[in-house]
Amino acid sequence: MNVYAELLEGKYRVSKKLGGGTFGDVYLATEELVARKVAIKVLRTQDQEHQELLIKEMCYLAEFRHPGIVTYFSHFRFDGRLALVMEYCERGSLRTLAENGPVDETLVMQWVKDLATTLAYVHAKGIAHRDIKPDNIFLTEDAKLKLGDFGVANQHGGTRIYLPPEVLFGEAVQVSDPRIDIYSLGITALELLSGRHPFLGLNPIDMAAAQMRRRYVPGTLSQWIQEVLLRATHPTPELRFQVADDFAEAVAAKHVHYVLDKNSIKADALAREAESLIARRKFRSANKRITQAQHLSPDSVPVQVVAGKYHLNMGRISEAEVCLERALSLNPRTHVQKELAWLHLEQGDYAHAISMLCDHLIRHASDYEAINLLMQCFYDTDRYEILRRMAHFLKGGPLPSSCFANNLFLSQLLISRDPDGALGGISEKDREDPFLVYNLAVAREAPESIKPKLLFEDYRFGVPALNHTGARNTVAITFNGVQRTFSQSIIRVGRLDANDLFLADQSVSRCHCLIVNFREDVWIYDLGSSIGTFLGEARVNRKVRVDSTKEIRLGDLAGEIRPDTSRLV
Repeated sequence: MNVYAELLEGKYRVSKKLGGGTFGDVYLATEELVARKVAIKVLRTQDQEHQELLIKEMCYLAEFRHPGIVTYFSHFRFDGRLALVMEYCERGSLRTLAENGPVDETLVMQWVKDLATTLAYVHAKGIAHRDIKPDNIFLTEDAKLKLGDFGVANQHGGTRIYLPPEVLFGEAVQVSDPRIDIYSLGITALELLSGRHPFLGLNPIDMAAAQMRRRYVPGTLSQWIQEVLLRATHPTPELRFQVADDFAEAVAAKHVHYVLDKNSIKADALAREAESLIARRKFRSANKRITQAQHLSPDSVPVQVVAGKYHLNMGRISEAEVCLERALSLNPRTHVQKELAWLHLEQGDYAHAISMLCDHLIRHASDYEAINLLMQCFYDTDRYEILRRMAHFLKGGPLPSSCFANNLFLSQLLISRDPDGALGGISEKDREDPFLVYNLAVAREAPESIKPKLLFEDYRFGVPALNHTGARNTVAITFNGVQRTFSQSIIRVGRLDANDLFLADQSVSRCHCLIVNFREDVWIYDLGSSIGTFLGEARVNRKVRVDSTKEIRLGDLAGEIRPDTSRLV
């Protein structure tokens, strides 16, 4: 390909090569009809689809006519390659300056302010550059800055040492996320100010470590510049400037602006209170705080997270999902893996639940509730050996919940089918756990095909501090005009004489359902009955919390269940 041999497209005469790179070669040419100097970029790629996408984006950019963007004039094809005709910037790119030592602070920060303002304009149009670096920033003859290689930059995915960690680590990132350009502009500023790229020569592992340590901003720079560039290049995108205008404003003010918002402060404090109340099972009180916090600051991540936790504890899976997804949309790095895992478990998506719980436990190894959720995943998927190994491993020291003894018993029972042998390794004290007492009775009554009747114990039900002696609700159940009152921890309901509530109706299963009853927690569990258990109009899928007087229907029988709501604090 000889670009010097003739007039390209009958009007462009090439005089010299200006440079080249990953994307192709750049030539200086004169458009002879109007005696205008232009830069012609001849791209290497011959992929027609990529070329068409690039033309579409360049035409869109051309409509802006922004003074801070290198103007795109036209395009043509030359030997099967796409050639872009662009504005020629006489003084070249900032690469030469970057290679000739530190540039004056005042000049660099003025450039940063101007570039951030230009980026804000472009981002508002739904486009991100994704390859901000000195090579793509050009100076005109009158020393005006212009951003170039929009679209072209996107074709080769950016330059590694200028890209933020979330892009390098392969995280899900929107193509138009402005925070990528903000990070790259911050790194470009550091390179110009120090005369050397902070990550030059580092291998990918060392570069990632340097990005996370944040020790690359020289202490010799003015204090305000250090603060601004630390914010711009933060490894966590949610802690950077969120839009380029904020970056420009911080440079203009010589200060990273933080807005103190009374509503946000109050909402955060309420979210902390709610979290503490949930831990103590004071669910009604927690809900009041959450409602107040959501009214004060609906976009608060901590408020959405604690609301998600509350709904999970209430068994309201769809509501929990809405809150947790909202938190993640506000901050994709919100640490809610445990809550999402719980959500996946309740939805029967055990692979994702197990993966997320394992990730969570790497960071929070002593989270016993998360350990028990992981054990439930193995119980639900019939992997009893793994469950038993985990439960045995935990036996060595004092545990905050007796649930582990019950769940060890379940694993041993479902492996051996020997109810009394399954008690091996479980202390006399732990054998008093109401779930274990119930499960042992069921196993002795009918040792075969019993799993649907067994109860895996949630962590919260075995915490002594929450379930002290007498800490049970009083539950009134009415069928056929006859009311019975119960206060034990587990209330068996069905057609067997051994049940706590015997119902002599053929439409009711022998062991139809259970009421799990603690002071602040009353739940109804369906035991796999063919006709189902209904609370109000909704069929009980596994279990549902009872927090007020409800209609209950078992088979053909309709009645009422009423917990003591004064205890559901």
